[in-house]
Amino acid sequence: MWLNLFRAEFSKILWNRFSTGLLVLIWPFMALLFVVLGPLSIALLEAAQEGIRENPPLWTETALGVWNIPVSIFGRLMLIGFTGVLFGGEYGWNTWKTIVPRNQRIPLLLTKFVALALFVMLAYFVMTIFWTMGWGLSVWVADANYGPTITGEVINTFVGDYLLKAGLTFFAVVIAAGFAALAAMITRSILGSIVGGFIISVAETSSLLGFAFMAFVTGYEHVVQMVRFTPTYAIMNVTNWVEAEQSTNWEVGDQIISSSMETSILVLVVWVLVLIGLTLLAFRCQDLS
Repeated sequence: MWLNLFRAEFSKILWNRFSTGLLVLIWPFMALLFVVLGPLSIALLEAAQEGIRENPPLWTETALGVWNIPVSIFGRLMLIGFTGVLFGGEYGWNTWKTIVPRNQRIPLLLTKFVALALFVMLAYFVMTIFWTMGWGLSVWVADANYGPTITGEVINTFVGDYLLKAGLTFFAVVIAAGFAALAAMITRSILGSIVGGFIISVAETSSLLGFAFMAFVTGYEHVVQMVRFTPTYAIMNVTNWVEAEQSTNWEVGDQIISSSMETSILVLVVWVLVLIGLTLLAFRCQDLS
């Protein structure tokens, strides 16, 4: 049953060619285009060659940097739009009435989350290959060094950082999808899913301002520490631990906001479980007949 559901969801993703291409596949396609156009433009521009020779990129940082896209505000909004089409579209196309009676609701919705997340992760994985290759060819054209030199230690460090960044992106994808999916369950429409997910995402992203305002009104400054339990801070904090080996420190008045990487990872796990749980609960309570 699970395999059939997974195949069906992947087919739906591929069937939505416009939204899938515009919101997800655009990234590996642009990276593939860079493989051709990047070295060509470098070959034609002497100033660009000189700039690369003076400050050549590192292949490790190039590959890891790709994973920052889906955790950025713009990347999250694109994921919300993609999720809105997949989840909210089921209501607009009236497909729930066809598929729900033959399947249990929880496996159906969980499979949808997994298929969406894996498809997005696969797209960004392919993008890291093309993007790193494109810069490698560009550096080669500029006759510069594309370091660091590949050694056992470099590979071990890179693989660990890469898996951690990819895992962080997986959490970000599921959380963004959770915002839009929950909105889809409530509004039962693509537009409602996208708008609702967008509002929730913006509110969560700007939550520090809300906590700072609450601290000002109530006089209880420690309330700003609550921002440590938001996905935005948790993602930034884990990213900073990976890249700089230190926490993300924010100073708000007399308060220093800081957290360990383990705490931030736990925060992300809780957000994923809560969002999926609420979406499942809302879906189970619906009358789709």
